Amino acid sequence: MVDADTLTKRLEEIVGADALTSAETEAYAVDGVRPRLVAIPADADQVAALLKASDDLRASVTPWGGGVSQDLGNPPERMDLVLRTARLSRVIAHEPADMTCVAEAGIRLADLQATLGKAGQYLPLDPPDPETATLGGVLSANASGPLRLAYGWPRDVVIGTKVALVSGQQVRSGGRVVKNVAGFDLNKLYVGALGTLGVLVEVALKVLPLPERRASIAAVFSDLNGAAGAVRSILQTDLAPCALELISPRAAARLARAASLPSGGLVVLVRAEGVSEATRDQMERLKDLFHTSGAVEIAPFDGPEEPAPWDAVRQFRRAPEVARHTVRCKVSVPIKCVRAVFDAADALRGHYEVACDLIAHAGSGIVYACLDLETPDRVDRAVAAAADLRQRASDLDGHLVVESAPPAFKARLDVWGKWGPDLKLMRALKAQYDPKRTLNPGRFVGGI
Repeated sequence: MVDADTLTKRLEEIVGADALTSAETEAYAVDGVRPRLVAIPADADQVAALLKASDDLRASVTPWGGGVSQDLGNPPERMDLVLRTARLSRVIAHEPADMTCVAEAGIRLADLQATLGKAGQYLPLDPPDPETATLGGVLSANASGPLRLAYGWPRDVVIGTKVALVSGQQVRSGGRVVKNVAGFDLNKLYVGALGTLGVLVEVALKVLPLPERRASIAAVFSDLNGAAGAVRSILQTDLAPCALELISPRAAARLARAASLPSGGLVVLVRAEGVSEATRDQMERLKDLFHTSGAVEIAPFDGPEEPAPWDAVRQFRRAPEVARHTVRCKVSVPIKCVRAVFDAADALRGHYEVACDLIAHAGSGIVYACLDLETPDRVDRAVAAAADLRQRASDLDGHLVVESAPPAFKARLDVWGKWGPDLKLMRALKAQYDPKRTLNPGRFVGGI
């Protein structure tokens, strides 16, 4: 174990005593493991110097943006230093004509959107907690939301990166223009790597014009046949919505309290954006489609109230009443198998007596399943239910990752599950970039 005084002295020489603390570190605990020190570097040079010093002294480093996704991953093997990127919060460049921007990785997503909005543009990412989540954290966790249907994963908006490595080097890849064809596309290497290869300090991004209008519509169905049929019909048309959600009755009831969303059955929620006239036409066509599909209630959302249901959907799995005593799983399956996940959840509810709330990005094959522990002593049932759901997902050519769970749950079930031949390559990358396992040791796939 690294000597605490030696580590503290070395790190103080880099960031100064005011930017390094050993007090009140419980706020940065991950799965019950508390860091010894918290550092808040002022710039990318200090980030790189902190990484090199920690690596030299064999001290582990946990990169920390807004802390939103720190539940993701296995418990850390050790946690010597939390490296916060909060002071790396500048928009370095914004070229509205080129529809690109460059920002430091510690900027909060909401602040970045506000800056872009002044020029009538936005970044098409809508993960949970944008007021807290940082750009680097969103990319490192590969966090997304309902807009993934139209605009893809976070990696799809990245055109360039600057990353601090444990060697103390800062490496750039990609560029600041969209049509950049030089060299290997190493930008994507760090997206979704959970900070295990390096620390993002700067990112170049593709942005889009703000749409002229956004409008949404929700429909309630009495059974899964009707709801799944409506989703299938939408995907077979040329409507091309930007978001399409399928929501279980129990989840819909909770959302109804937060955002006046209709409930009383399964809910299909759809969003369209673009030119006003085209968006209006999409809403009319969706209303007709829902009537034909047997909806028992239809509710449009337009104007100032239009964002409310999407804010609630995005925040649902992190709401206090949901997060408390909850195991949150992300199930990824072929789009055609989303319905089968809903059927599987019903079977689990009866077999294990574990209630399950489901919200699906129905056009993307992503289903968020929140298993309600009700009380902490029901962990064994939740473990069995999650393992069963993981096997059912595997049978559908998909997989399940546990995004958040109590430490007692993680001690019984690997949150990532089994990985195939890709794991060998991932371990080789880790050995190349971080041979001493300084960054987030043990938290990623296969104990990386």
